[in-house]
Amino acid sequence: MFRRSARPGRRTRFVPGFVLGLVAVGIVAAGCHSTPNWSTLMDASSRARLQAVPDTARVLLSLRVDPLPETPLSLEGGREVFRTANAVLVEVPRAGLSRLGSIAGVKQVAVWGGADAAGKLGPRLRRQLLEAWASASEEPLPMIASFAPEHSGDLKAEVEAVGAHPRTVAGSVVTLDAAPEAVFGLLQVPDLLRLQKPRPTEPLGAK
Repeated sequence: MFRRSARPGRRTRFVPGFVLGLVAVGIVAAGCHSTPNWSTLMDASSRARLQAVPDTARVLLSLRVDPLPETPLSLEGGREVFRTANAVLVEVPRAGLSRLGSIAGVKQVAVWGGADAAGKLGPRLRRQLLEAWASASEEPLPMIASFAPEHSGDLKAEVEAVGAHPRTVAGSVVTLDAAPEAVFGLLQVPDLLRLQKPRPTEPLGAK
């Protein structure tokens, strides 16, 4: 099909319609390349955790960015919680997740849980966990989990169910080893109050 210019006093010109179509496709493709779909940057486990967060709530997630700019990321309605050399832990409204794809250099996204998950992690463990996740390490990290005293479930079984390895259970406190993905699952366990690295005065029990 051809388009014809009928302006008075000008020679009639024909422009192939398929050329216009190719230009339009090129523009759309360029836009898609510069703004990738953020959901393709996370794995199935992260997408499942995201489904448990209400639409109106805030989400805690980590971004692996290459290169990570020295200045804070532009997060409309969100904030940076912590950062390492090439990763950043952020808290953003779930409704604003689609904007993550516009951040330059984002290579991977992991959902840790709702925004309240940040308060359950001790600062030293939070740093170590973010560094381990960014380097794709599956090496279990030693930690202590504290649950609400009134928790009535089988703590050992619940810890094992998310892929962590319990060592000792003393009332509502569990010493355990867990890789990053298992920690993300542990953060979803009801009545979990705190996860922290063991101190020298709080040794993990012998296996």
